[in-house]
Amino acid sequence: YISIDPTAVHDGYFAQDGKGRVKNSNGTTNDDETTYQLIMKDKERLLSFDEPIRFIFSHSALKEGWDNPNVFQVCTLVETKDTMTKRQKVGRGLRICVNQDGERVLDPKYNTLSVIANESYKEFASTLQKELESDNFKFGIIEPISFTGIAVKQHDGKVAELTQKESEQIFNYLVKNEYMTSKGKITNKYHQDKHNDKLVLPGEFESFTSKVIKRIDNLSREIEIKDASTKVPVKLNKEVQLSPEFVSLWNKIKQKTVYSINMDMDKVLKFKVGIEGLEDKIWREIEITDRRTVADLAYTILATFDSLAYHLYNIKYKDYTFDCFGCTEIDENAIDATTTKLSVLGLETNDELEMEYDYGSTTTFKITYIGERNMSEFEGYLYPNIVDGAGRGMLDDMCDFELKEIVEDTDRKGYSDYYVTPGYEKHEKYDYRKFNLKENNKKLKGLVLEIKNGYEVE
Repeated sequence: YISIDPTAVHDGYFAQDGKGRVKNSNGTTNDDETTYQLIMKDKERLLSFDEPIRFIFSHSALKEGWDNPNVFQVCTLVETKDTMTKRQKVGRGLRICVNQDGERVLDPKYNTLSVIANESYKEFASTLQKELESDNFKFGIIEPISFTGIAVKQHDGKVAELTQKESEQIFNYLVKNEYMTSKGKITNKYHQDKHNDKLVLPGEFESFTSKVIKRIDNLSREIEIKDASTKVPVKLNKEVQLSPEFVSLWNKIKQKTVYSINMDMDKVLKFKVGIEGLEDKIWREIEITDRRTVADLAYTILATFDSLAYHLYNIKYKDYTFDCFGCTEIDENAIDATTTKLSVLGLETNDELEMEYDYGSTTTFKITYIGERNMSEFEGYLYPNIVDGAGRGMLDDMCDFELKEIVEDTDRKGYSDYYVTPGYEKHEKYDYRKFNLKENNKKLKGLVLEIKNGYEVE
């Protein structure tokens, strides 16, 4: 608004008569017809960005039933005694706002009213809340449908929006994990886990975590009332300011200093992983942060390839072997994969790693390090993540060469007649060519956590 002429902004305060005297705008005379038409009737023009008027001072508008949806601040200039007048003033800003197309904007961040009063509105606000609560309006309460409509952009670029049923599922999760009571009251555990970044929604709802937390905070907070009368004025002591001691101190600290900070940003590491001998048919490109462990990389690989068991494994890189438990009875030089961060490996682009899984019926994964990038702020919840891939996955308790025979048989005949039972639907046909990126990502984080718990939690 800096570019707007100040005289144009307040043209609509009050109309004036021929002698320049200020009077109310009620539309009954020719002198104030233009102002009255704009404020009271020409709503579309008043809401337009092309109209410079931003401030309206009027008491007559309240009496005439003025209705403007885009009022975001109400400033009272006279002391109000009766409750009805207070309600009228607050009511001017309680309409749901509209955009330039006249469409209602339901986002709570825009529908916020600030009341600047020269008296205490605290008692009035408290009484009004109690009256609304008696009519089944709820303040500070989360309801099962409170998260309906929250939208988040997904990996594929599409925007997912929570349905009422999904909102109820999130509500039940929060209640079950003691983040709130069954009546929708927030608990201390919610605040503690939110502060410690431990509050993460499960599985398919993980990407909605930050927006669900924001919605909870908005719904559970009380109306903020700031009492200007509590402000304490601070007077400048010129005797101190002009004293030689102060001048000497000021000359020392007033110098401008330029400094730089080197911050260790989390990196997003990208790998391509394929089953040995089938790298062109069954493979994945995955992303994982460098603060994760070598074991977390192994769990992510197993989850992306549909592993449903917990066999021994190791990952080899250069001359190092990282074992699932640092099993020295298998390799006396093995390093514990669960305590080694990926960031300490010093990986370089195109480095090769190898993972052996299930020493009895070994499946070997060939791993190529593609590269890294800095992780953006608030992006951590996205990882691990499958970027691309092909092929359905592995079969537990089956060697590479046996899986290769099934793949070759399917390619030769054009269809699969190999059935699996354990871990899948009963007698489900295993067709290695089936791969669904969206569905695999949807269940990935839950599977990784399940596998991690299977290996590391006693």
